[in-house]
Amino acid sequence: MFSLISKISLFTVIISLAIGVYMTPILASVMSSDNFKIQLDSINVGGGMGTSDNFKLEDTAGEIGTGYSESDSYKMHAGYQQTEQNNRYIALTVPDLATMAGDIDGLTGGRAVATGTIHIITNNNIGYSLEINASTSPAMKSMNVSSSASFADYSPAGADPDYEWSVTSTGSSFGFSVNGADVLTRYYNNGSSCNQPSGSSTFDKCWEGVSTTLMLIGQSAGPNEASGTDTFIKFSAESGNAHLQPSGDYSATIIVTAYMN
Repeated sequence: MFSLISKISLFTVIISLAIGVYMTPILASVMSSDNFKIQLDSINVGGGMGTSDNFKLEDTAGEIGTGYSESDSYKMHAGYQQTEQNNRYIALTVPDLATMAGDIDGLTGGRAVATGTIHIITNNNIGYSLEINASTSPAMKSMNVSSSASFADYSPAGADPDYEWSVTSTGSSFGFSVNGADVLTRYYNNGSSCNQPSGSSTFDKCWEGVSTTLMLIGQSAGPNEASGTDTFIKFSAESGNAHLQPSGDYSATIIVTAYMN
């Protein structure tokens, strides 16, 4: 006869920052053909690159109407030198730690969840992309180094995310859902199924598993530097009522990556 410590007391999802702030010029060509491309053009009567042992100076002369101006809808850096200084940036903020709430009994099962907010700001005029991946496979593993216990990565029934979270009575799984203004249409639903372009993004719907492969979950088409954009992510771990899940603490490290398009 033997006994089991059947209560899994704590789940943690460690969300780590992959890219914080990144700057680079984003340029668009003004003229091109099959044989050449002019990135930037400038009409002036002088200027050039001057150098010495200690300095470099790039100057232009003859341009008119240069400088920085803006309205409610536009910002303009007019002139060659102004355009060159118009660097693009992206800033990403994620939680350091998300603790899953809810008890999972190792013998009778249960479910635990955690939520987090991903905030992105960029002035890039063609927007950003957002990806996530896990550091291990499966993502949710026992924190006991001598244990191989884990939760399987959630696997939807078909090619699209599952509209409702669902775990069999004899299994255990760890997965996520996302919602927000910039999530992919893959996570849009029509009230019964996901990947619906004419649907909407709804909290707690459209579930799938996270893997070590980068997964695109969000994308914008323009800048959002006024206030930024939030993407809300929810993690879920569940053990079925006929599944024996070894007791202990489990964790998953989730990597969030944002980059300019």
